[in-house]
Amino acid sequence: LQKQLKDGTTAQVEGLNLEHELVKQLKKEYPTDIIEHHGKAGDILHKIIFKTKEIGSILYECKKTATFSKSYIDQTKKAKSDRNATYGVLVTVASKRNTQGFYVENDIIVVHPYGTVYVAQVLRTSIIEMHSLKLNQKELEGRAQDLMDFVKSDSFKNSVENTIYRTRELADLLQKEMKAHQKIWHDRFIHYNEIHNNANKLGIATSNILKGIPVSKGLTKGEMKQLPQPNID
Repeated sequence: LQKQLKDGTTAQVEGLNLEHELVKQLKKEYPTDIIEHHGKAGDILHKIIFKTKEIGSILYECKKTATFSKSYIDQTKKAKSDRNATYGVLVTVASKRNTQGFYVENDIIVVHPYGTVYVAQVLRTSIIEMHSLKLNQKELEGRAQDLMDFVKSDSFKNSVENTIYRTRELADLLQKEMKAHQKIWHDRFIHYNEIHNNANKLGIATSNILKGIPVSKGLTKGEMKQLPQPNID
């Protein structure tokens, strides 16, 4: 899995604008929430809305780099504090030694882009459930710490890493499927084009015979109409 993530996944997200892609995905998944992209500040604030009221938030810091730096954790921690967010998530393709796309450091969740929406779903659900329980502040802090302890566990880590791996596999399969479809479409067009040409030739030859034009004279230039190329962009 570590080799798959290192050799395959990073290359597939090199051309992506991580922040814009994440904003787009979050807005699609949670249309009733407020997703704020703070541009030059480099972070995304996901405000969870429950019954028209904001009940918590998730701060995402995106780092599109192949080299990991501990300063990214500190930067995410500061951004989480500045935005007064419930949770802080560092989204990056870079990995610390002996990690495989997911871990928690200093209560900041570090996750590969392929696992981010999955983590967001867990955190968002927990915020809504804690709010629904009507706990006091001390109880809320205790439950939040319990959740963070679970997020740090091998069980949670393995689930996220498996999600990252399967997302990468699906991306590979989709690319292969698209290439296969394009080849099939190209081959089908060649056959359709030949059928079209054959029908066209017979039609023109028949028309010429009826007009008294000998078949031996052949087709005049411009009589054959070409089948338009399909647009498959």
